[in-house]
Amino acid sequence: MSKNVVSGNHAFMKAVLAVTVIFGLIAMLGFTKAIAPDKMAAYAYMPGLSVFSDSYFGVPQDDKVFTEVKNPPEYPGGLAAMQKFIVDNIQYPAECKKTGKQGTAYVSFVVDKSGKIKDAKVLKSVHPLIDAEALRIVKMMPTWKAGTDDAKKAVNVAFTLPIKFKLK
Repeated sequence: MSKNVVSGNHAFMKAVLAVTVIFGLIAMLGFTKAIAPDKMAAYAYMPGLSVFSDSYFGVPQDDKVFTEVKNPPEYPGGLAAMQKFIVDNIQYPAECKKTGKQGTAYVSFVVDKSGKIKDAKVLKSVHPLIDAEALRIVKMMPTWKAGTDDAKKAVNVAFTLPIKFKLK
């Protein structure tokens, strides 16, 4: 008979422990601060440490490059002005004209907090000469209006620009 009492107490303790764990998880999940997905890159949680920013890892917040911001960078005069700038300044490589090489080069760059273009590189190549011309055009662009975050603070923003090379 004492065996049943022991196993009954054991089952009761398991049930109490299970209920305690379940309520603990519900309480923990219910009271933790949710971090919005767009803020996940800026914040992280590690046991034993409070929430901290990327600057903890040696990446100053001022140097962070965003891919999405509240107000993206703008070319002076808008999209039509940028298209005109490209058309007016592009020089189709002679060798590519001769061989009929054409296509769209995708150039990635950062519009920094001051609106200057930096870190330009070709993401999708067409031909080395066409890629070089696409980079030349991007690097000679005038200063843009910088992108801003939710607090209207100027930030570095990554940008990708397709430049189409098409023969007539």
